[in-house]
Amino acid sequence: MDNKTKFYNFLKIAKKAGVLTEGYNRTEENLKKNNIFLVFISKDLSANSKNKFKNYALKYKFTLIEDAPMNEIGNELLNSELRILGVKDKSFGKNLQSLYMSKDEYFGGE
Repeated sequence: MDNKTKFYNFLKIAKKAGVLTEGYNRTEENLKKNNIFLVFISKDLSANSKNKFKNYALKYKFTLIEDAPMNEIGNELLNSELRILGVKDKSFGKNLQSLYMSKDEYFGGE
């Protein structure tokens, strides 16, 4: 099984476990409660929103992965409009980040 498949399988497990926040508002809400450890943001998110989440990353000390292939991630999670995804559990976040970073050119270079 390749790393991309492992990433998506683990992402589905994280969703079933209830440790994901999907969307801008839900993720922002949990950030302000210091309840987020990893955030993926879309390539096509507005510059203003990207800057806002970069500032949040500095303030709340979480890992931010920019330019994630959210169209693919959203399709896997059955949410085609997904632009921001947060992970509320530290160990799930570390595992997802590790799997994401170990894939071929961040899913683009297969």
